[in-house]
Amino acid sequence: MRKFNILVFVLTIFCNISIVAQSNFVNGTIITNNEDTLVGFINNKQWVRSPHFFEFKKSLTDTIRIFNNKNTKYISFSNNNYICVNVSIDKESNQTDKLKAINRRMKPVTEKVFLQTLFSGKVNLYYYIDEYNKEHFYVQKDTLDFDELIYYRYIVFSKTKNIKVSRSIETVETYKGQLIYYLNDCPSLKTKITNSEFRKSSIIDIFKKYYDCTNLDFNYSDKSKRIYLSLISGVTNSNFSFTSSNPEYSLAYFKPSTNLVFGLGYLSSILKKQTNWKNYSEITFNYLNFKAGYDKNSPDINTFSWLNFNVFLTKASNLINYYIPINNKISCFLGGGASLSIIVTDAVWDIKQFYFTPLFNTGINFNNLTLELNYSKKNIVKNTQLWYKGNLSSFTLNLNYKIPIKVH
Repeated sequence: MRKFNILVFVLTIFCNISIVAQSNFVNGTIITNNEDTLVGFINNKQWVRSPHFFEFKKSLTDTIRIFNNKNTKYISFSNNNYICVNVSIDKESNQTDKLKAINRRMKPVTEKVFLQTLFSGKVNLYYYIDEYNKEHFYVQKDTLDFDELIYYRYIVFSKTKNIKVSRSIETVETYKGQLIYYLNDCPSLKTKITNSEFRKSSIIDIFKKYYDCTNLDFNYSDKSKRIYLSLISGVTNSNFSFTSSNPEYSLAYFKPSTNLVFGLGYLSSILKKQTNWKNYSEITFNYLNFKAGYDKNSPDINTFSWLNFNVFLTKASNLINYYIPINNKISCFLGGGASLSIIVTDAVWDIKQFYFTPLFNTGINFNNLTLELNYSKKNIVKNTQLWYKGNLSSFTLNLNYKIPIKVH
């Protein structure tokens, strides 16, 4: 038991130090304008608008280096890929309260920006949000120029015969013709494009259908579409601490039970734009055997053998973990949550069949393997038994194998 406590303490202190020392640095790669490739850690700031620069560290203990549109060609991290290129951008707002009362034409400006790659293949799709929160989409085919998809709105005033002025909003949807042109390998998409809306989910859906239609190879960047299933095996060390107001029964104690654990787990991001906070759910099964006796100083160890009992324990747990990268392959985590336990037992007294308990865990992740340690404690004797109670506390050490699954 002492070894378990020491391991919990060391892992907890290590993870807390890492949390304080780091911001949200994740594994990443940068290619500079000089074609130098740098592998290290990039600060993922969960930008609302497209980033103008990135903070980079070769190792987590190094000082921060800034990479911007003057020295960067390509950046990749957490399944996000950005290219730095010169493009024409129309920054006129499409918000209703900011529309102009003219039949305007596009007024693009040329800037060097970081475009996020959504699809890469025969036809590439890129995404950008400017400082005014306006969304931009760029299409590139056969390595030609980046062509912005054109969509804008403007106000029109017109006079009637009664000299009344009416106000209406006109919409220019040139992007539909552009998509029909660029995706002409799949003529059946024409109706879908014609009925589409100018928003991210709609444009992405069109490109998914295009690649399904053509069977062309492509890459789609979307970190929210990856989940992990875990195969769990481990060992648990459980203690049943028995207390009683009866002086004779107060001498009773139960030997610890060490047993195997098996189960399944599920790991996913909490938020679409979050990488370090993860939601982890698992269901585990294990068998416990507790043997009773006198206090360890008593020569008679069989007096309370009639109190021996067995437990088959099913535990469904949900935890929120924070992951901290240590290097390119290793990260540690720290978290907590709650579990619902279901007990089947042959104990001679009334033990709760269902109960909730807080759960705390920590561990280390290496590629697809996770070493996880968790702790829980709960009084499992029903409250009607006022003259004694029993606390079940458990340390569980699991080795989990994660299986990545892509959800399209």
